[in-house]
Amino acid sequence: MNIQTLQLFRALAHEQNISRVANKWNYVQSNVTGHLQRLEHELGVPLFHRHSRGLTLTPQGTYVLACVEDMLNSWEHLQDTISDSSLPYEPLVLGSINSMAATHLPALMSSLHQALPSIDVSLRYGITEELIQQVLQHECQGAFVTGPVRHPALHQHIFSTETLTLVSNPLVLPLGSLQDVHQQTVLVLEPGCMFRERLLQMIHQEGVIPKQVITFSNLESLLGHVRAGMGIALLSERYVHSFQDDYIACTPVPPEHARVDISFIYSPASEQHRSFQTFQDILHESLRSSF
Repeated sequence: MNIQTLQLFRALAHEQNISRVANKWNYVQSNVTGHLQRLEHELGVPLFHRHSRGLTLTPQGTYVLACVEDMLNSWEHLQDTISDSSLPYEPLVLGSINSMAATHLPALMSSLHQALPSIDVSLRYGITEELIQQVLQHECQGAFVTGPVRHPALHQHIFSTETLTLVSNPLVLPLGSLQDVHQQTVLVLEPGCMFRERLLQMIHQEGVIPKQVITFSNLESLLGHVRAGMGIALLSERYVHSFQDDYIACTPVPPEHARVDISFIYSPASEQHRSFQTFQDILHESLRSSF
């Protein structure tokens, strides 16, 4: 028994004539008869009286028709509403590297809240490698990461290009150039963080040898230790400016190391979610207005 068979049964009950139903459905009569016979066999009762003028429902057929009408009405209602704008929006889970939290993300979240004030949103912060895995495993619908990201299962948009800078406490560790990092303590996030990889690669290429490397699990803790004069870090200039005070100073890095793209990555499956589609529209509008 399937939807098509039930629809044919309903049509036969209304038309009371196999040839008319076959013509309307562009079926041969034997095909219509076959559907009817299979339905009667599955239910174990005759549904029609057959006579020279056509068909009339048996008492069992009348009962089955009422049930079939309810089933088909429910099915047609489901088809009509499955993409209807009255359906609720799904919760949205987004990931982001920490530096986005204090720069671009608040404005995007504000626009999303204005567009969908009742939607539940969860934000997850982490390093790029962690966030990529979360998107691949559908734990996040999308994430802002350092890019570019090359993975066949992911789509991406370049959201912004950030300038990188060395940061230190100028009262304790004044810097004039990258060479001043020599024999100083370097502060980094965990492996998989682009800022960590870029800083360690940069000082290696420049022949700079740090005194030690200390790893932190979150950006707030790392920045707090920079403020305390414990060491030197490489961060987004835009992010640092949102916190800059007398205990934080920026020192430029060589131009070939000074740029990094921030990409928004997502799985194609995320585009099935209406809440994600709305966020994408906001993201695209933000990109258009930035040019």
